Amino acid sequence: SSLAARLCDRLTHFERVVWVGYLDEASLVNRLTEKLNLQPLREALQNPDEELKFRLKQVFQQRGDAGEKPFLLVLDDFELNLQPREQTHVLQTDAVEVLKSLVWAIRETYTLHRIIITSRYDFQFTQLQYFYKQPLEALHGADLRKKCSRLEAFKNESSVEKALQTQAQNLADGNPRLLEWLDKLLCNPDSISKFGGESSVAAILTQLETNPVELREQVLAESLLEQIDTAMREMLSRGLIFKLPVPREAFSHVVTCHSEDDLTCHSDRREESQSHSEDNLTCHSDRREESQTQLKRAVALGLLEVSPDESLRVPRILPLEMPPDGETLAQLGAQVLYRLWWKEAETSTEEQRLEIHRLALQGKIEKIAVGIAITLTNYWIKRSRFREAEELCQATLEITENYRVQHNLAVSEYQLGKVNQAQADYQQALDDCPAEDETHKAAIIHNLASLKADTGDIEGAIALYQKSLTLKKQIDNVQGQAATLHQLAILKANRGEIEAAIALFQESLTLNEQVDNIQGQAMTLQWLGWLAATIYKDFDTGLNYLHKSWEILKYIQSPEAENVRQYINRVQQMKDDAQQ
Repeated sequence: SSLAARLCDRLTHFERVVWVGYLDEASLVNRLTEKLNLQPLREALQNPDEELKFRLKQVFQQRGDAGEKPFLLVLDDFELNLQPREQTHVLQTDAVEVLKSLVWAIRETYTLHRIIITSRYDFQFTQLQYFYKQPLEALHGADLRKKCSRLEAFKNESSVEKALQTQAQNLADGNPRLLEWLDKLLCNPDSISKFGGESSVAAILTQLETNPVELREQVLAESLLEQIDTAMREMLSRGLIFKLPVPREAFSHVVTCHSEDDLTCHSDRREESQSHSEDNLTCHSDRREESQTQLKRAVALGLLEVSPDESLRVPRILPLEMPPDGETLAQLGAQVLYRLWWKEAETSTEEQRLEIHRLALQGKIEKIAVGIAITLTNYWIKRSRFREAEELCQATLEITENYRVQHNLAVSEYQLGKVNQAQADYQQALDDCPAEDETHKAAIIHNLASLKADTGDIEGAIALYQKSLTLKKQIDNVQGQAATLHQLAILKANRGEIEAAIALFQESLTLNEQVDNIQGQAMTLQWLGWLAATIYKDFDTGLNYLHKSWEILKYIQSPEAENVRQYINRVQQMKDDAQQ
């Protein structure tokens, strides 16, 4: 259900319709009727004299012809429609007919309506051949064996009793972090010495099975915390600033340093941007040696999580509190991770970039926060992850003003349907954009033009597109020119100025061919094919364009390829009808 909800957030061009639990014809008809704006469609859907699949076909087809959003039908908790049969589950009779009708109507009309099903159980159903199955599961099988082979207590040659290994694995239930904690428990007798050795391990595991939440947070942590002195407590508390496992160098810097000057001395001496006295360096060296000693002891006692790549993390299971200098710690953490994971690393994960950004926000380091935010949100926007992009932009703008972040916020807001706020943020980004950044200014104007076009201000949109086009020509942005010409052509086509639209599409296609932008070519070919077939009834030319578009989209594995394939089918049908 959580995954389905996230998919719905991204599929903003659909109208979501959700059922929870039992599905039958009456509930389907009632729910869809509420979503239909036209009285004739509501009456057609409620007609009891017509078979359900034909009623759905009529509704889906006419809704598509009217240009309304396609439905995204979410069938949640679908296991309530299942019944066990032998070693599997099958659909109950009512649900069988409804789901068959839905799938048939969508496929028969070649429309963009889609179905998402969430179910606790897999089930047998002939129409599932048209669905993509996405299972969700914990570590098991080969993945679980691989994880356990890296843990001392669970590897084949471990001295820990097999019964205790099995009990601990069952308790972990495929959770990798809990497996790591249980590995420490099984292998480190000192951490549980008060319980009297190996028999106490078995006792603790049994108690964890009875009350896992309380004992995982109290008993396990209590046995470990007995080994902590004041110096180690301070070190671990400072390490809480990191939520992810971080390189040992980063962890050591943060738990050792007490100011930005310390960090400069430790990690940025190569830049020699600041000078420090010999006494300071001696003090820093002493702190580093003490810190390394504490780190080794904490690792030996299982008080620090150690990743396969030797990264370190303070487990949240330990009842520690963040020190009062949290902002300073965040500054130190953001700077050292930015160097290690961004400037010096060949690549970094999304999770690592988010950690840098989180620390930069907490430490109010504007430059780092802005740089990471722009990189992440550019990536997310291309993949329709607009909700996440919006939240990250808003969080970044709380500590600083930046026109590029404001622009990405506007893009995300518009895709989420927040048109007025998006327009205001586009305008703010445009006002703040410096004159010398012509590339970004042209992009902002282009996107603002798209908003105006979609909200009905066609003349305003054309004027802005022309302004954007002029800027892109000045800076020789060929691909940008092609994109703007493409959008202008769409406006012309929608106003019935077909010849002007085709000329603009052809110009856009030529520019995209110059820079080898095959995705741009595919989208323009799609329009040229559709216009040739539907306006001029030149079906052969239209099919030729559409097939070229389809081949490109298949090559780049674009989901748009399926839509073009449906256009090809429709044009082919139009051609066949005309010949008859």
